[in-house]
Amino acid sequence: MSKTLDMLERVEHGTPAGFLDGCKSRGGCPNHGSRTLTTCAEAARARQRHYVLSKLDLSVEITRAMIRLARRADFEGVLAIVAAAHQVEEHTP
Repeated sequence: MSKTLDMLERVEHGTPAGFLDGCKSRGGCPNHGSRTLTTCAEAARARQRHYVLSKLDLSVEITRAMIRLARRADFEGVLAIVAAAHQVEEHTP
C-alpha cells in the first residue's frame, strides 16, 4: 500500500495531531468540503491561532463551531462541545 493511503487510514482527521502525523494537504484530508468538520491543516492552524483551542489536547477534533466560539474566547462553550462529543462516543456501540 502507498504511504498516502497508510497515512489516511492511520491519522485521526480533523485534529492537530492528524496534521502532525502527516495529513498536511487541505484537499487530501477526508474532511475537506465538510460544513461542520475541519481538515487537519485547518485544525492545526486554529489551535495555533486561538488561545482557547491551544488548551485542548492535540487529539481533540476541532469543529467549525468550536472555532467560532474560540474567536469570542468562549472556553466554556468549547468545552461543552467537547463533552457532548465524548458523551456521544461513549453511547455509540
